[in-house]
Amino acid sequence: MRSQLRPNQVSDLGREWYNSKIKHELTEDQLGMDLAIEVRTGEYEIGDGGLEVTEKLHERVADAEVYLMQHGSFVTVHLGYHPDIDFGDA
Repeated sequence: MRSQLRPNQVSDLGREWYNSKIKHELTEDQLGMDLAIEVRTGEYEIGDGGLEVTEKLHERVADAEVYLMQHGSFVTVHLGYHPDIDFGDA
């Protein structure tokens, strides 16, 4: 299944969830850790590896639209639906 959201939509939604809910639930000890956010529901995983947290999130939400970032930073690491990316005719 291909993403129904554009990359800028995934980014906007991920940042919105992070600012409104998620960053208030995380601790200072978690600063700099990788954070995978499912942009439709706000579910997330946090840990030391981007691939690891993304896979954990996909275990709970199979068709997750993932925004991957580092807690405390707005450096976007990855946008998208699944590691098996299909760029189609791009």
